[in-house]
Amino acid sequence: MNFQTNRPPKEAYASAEWMERERTTLFAHAWTFVGVTNDFMKAGDYRTVRSGSASVMALMGKDGELHAFHNICRHRGAELLDNESGNTGGSLVCPYHRWTYGLDGNLRGLPNKAECFPDLDRAAFGLKPARIGRFNDLVFVNPDPEADFDGWIAPLAGKAWPHDLFASDVKEAVPLVYDLKCDWKVFIENAIDGYHLAYLHENTLGGPLPGQNLWERAGDHLIWYATEDGIRLSVIRVFETDGGLS
Repeated sequence: MNFQTNRPPKEAYASAEWMERERTTLFAHAWTFVGVTNDFMKAGDYRTVRSGSASVMALMGKDGELHAFHNICRHRGAELLDNESGNTGGSLVCPYHRWTYGLDGNLRGLPNKAECFPDLDRAAFGLKPARIGRFNDLVFVNPDPEADFDGWIAPLAGKAWPHDLFASDVKEAVPLVYDLKCDWKVFIENAIDGYHLAYLHENTLGGPLPGQNLWERAGDHLIWYATEDGIRLSVIRVFETDGGLS
């Protein structure tokens, strides 16, 4: 691994203008893991995730296909789904004014249309589309409906993974959520630094030593996993090399 002395300027960690630029140029076009295919077994099954400033949903439609939409009502921008996962039933109903959308994202109806919106074209006010991507059983979403998932994931497709991530008995265990009061880059820079594990975490993780960290560049991604005594551990992280966690 090459040692680099160049670092972003301090504005990259403290400037509101810099953060806004990241939201519009990076996160607005970022692929974010949202779940696995077993999370979407029935029509109406959904999961939501935040990608930058956008709230995005992945949703199983009545057609048996996964769809992705921005999780906002087209009327006043209220979030349609408050929970991280669940089932919508046969439709999505905005809690603010009860505008109702089908699982295909089309606007099906709204209260008092004749009195309040007599000229509204329902066909023009469907949910804003996002982009869905699938890598074996892993499901990703992107706020940008024109995003290219195949091109983004292609460098990982032929890699030998240390475990079969897609075995039938693999499932989500206990989710871990960290509320970190720092710029996201501070966390990423630490998370991809395997050099410190055996020293700072000597009495907790107890390693692995630098020689037991394996780093592999795969296009715009960085794959990291650790080995001890020749046995590959279950800690696997994939990062985009521009710093965005994938």
